[in-house]
Amino acid sequence: AATRKNTHLFFFQATMAPRTYPMKIHDRWYDVTDFKHPGGPVMLSLGEGRDATALFEAHHPFTPRATLEKMLSKYAIDDSAKHVLLDKRDAETPFVWPAYESKDADGAMDGAPVTAFAEEVRSKVKQYFEGEAKRRGVSLLSATKATPRRVVELILLFCIFAATVPSFIAGAWWTLLVTPLTYWIFGVNTFHDASHSALSRDWRINVAGTYVGWWFSSPLEWYHQHVIGHHAYPNIPERDPDLYHNAKMERHTATLRWRPLHAHQSKTWFPIWWIGTFAMNFLKPIQMLLSRTYNRSVRMMPLTPSRIAIHVLGRIAIFSLCHVWPFFVFPLYKVRFVVCVRGDFPFPVCFLRCLPRYRPFSSALCLLASSRSASWSPPR
Repeated sequence: AATRKNTHLFFFQATMAPRTYPMKIHDRWYDVTDFKHPGGPVMLSLGEGRDATALFEAHHPFTPRATLEKMLSKYAIDDSAKHVLLDKRDAETPFVWPAYESKDADGAMDGAPVTAFAEEVRSKVKQYFEGEAKRRGVSLLSATKATPRRVVELILLFCIFAATVPSFIAGAWWTLLVTPLTYWIFGVNTFHDASHSALSRDWRINVAGTYVGWWFSSPLEWYHQHVIGHHAYPNIPERDPDLYHNAKMERHTATLRWRPLHAHQSKTWFPIWWIGTFAMNFLKPIQMLLSRTYNRSVRMMPLTPSRIAIHVLGRIAIFSLCHVWPFFVFPLYKVRFVVCVRGDFPFPVCFLRCLPRYRPFSSALCLLASSRSASWSPPR
């Protein structure tokens, strides 16, 4: 295999050293080291060393199958015995791919290897975006990205947030609510969509957009938790990291050992989510670096020592900005409000407000890729 070149964006360098890590798609291995992916090297790095089948199918719902098959054939590796998965659990998949199972080894499929229901969902979504593309006079791919109006909205939201920052730094009480609230509205709309390459066709803009979420989560952890884990395997035990947040106080899957405190989780949910932003931003990075796994579910991608150092320094800088500098700016009586209430109160409130609509939607996204296998059963 070729040696990976240092082509990643400088603030998200994920160079795989000293060797490359091919990815597995539908039980075949592919070395995409030299592939100039439209989604950029960051997106490719998410699948390297993994069974990237679910990621691959979910992120290419509208690309003609013949195009995908032709592209994959260029990077297929004949000798797969030398390649090892980062996570042994990837040896078995919780999904079934019906069309793939009946595919001729020497022929290309006419359509995606998904169930009839998943194909119907894809078809209806594609029809919507085809209508948008025709209405706006753009390509189908461009129609799936942020519209010019959406870009203007995000710029205006940023300006509103930025306008509160001087008063926040000056110590105005009203900014304890307004600054994190305006940041939330601007930040998560940019941060989340960018992490799914849904903000722009330019991968550099998408990667830069993930750094807008600095007050919420590190992009490195977010890619592991949300893109590789949650959106590829929603609500699937040992695959979806979201099932294992706050495991000592909450139990969302039978794969977690029951603790007496779990009996009270209907009453303790708010204190748990109150500290959730802090934990996601600062504690989870430490946990992932030490265990090389995010929330028992997603193995950490191999990173160079320099990339790890950059990540650690970035977390220290954000922690200092959020929880250290107020001690040097505000009177002590105000510090406790700035540090403890500033973002850790509004963020979980906003996040929980989104959950009733977000959870069903995120769970449905996996249907664009496949169906769960008959042997899989939901957690009780």
